[in-house]
Amino acid sequence: MHTVYIIYSDSLDKYYVGESIDAYERLIQHNLGLYQGAYTKAATDWVIKLLLECRDKQHAKKVENHIKQMKSRVYIKNLMKYEAMQQKLVQRYQ
Repeated sequence: MHTVYIIYSDSLDKYYVGESIDAYERLIQHNLGLYQGAYTKAATDWVIKLLLECRDKQHAKKVENHIKQMKSRVYIKNLMKYEAMQQKLVQRYQ
């Protein structure tokens, strides 16, 4: 099962959206800066703010892309705040 995750860096005051089969392992990779030139390499204090379970990688990519296309910090904050909004988003791309 794949997961769409939203992580946050307090030092950058930025959110990042990604997908992974293991969000916690991926968080460690973000904080270690394992990927040259990656957006998340600029900080080492990323924390998970939201996890959305998806049925497979294709489903997770659709949900991830939707969140990224919104290009809205307010949308991300509302998504984290409202469980019904989370459920509707995940169901939309099933």
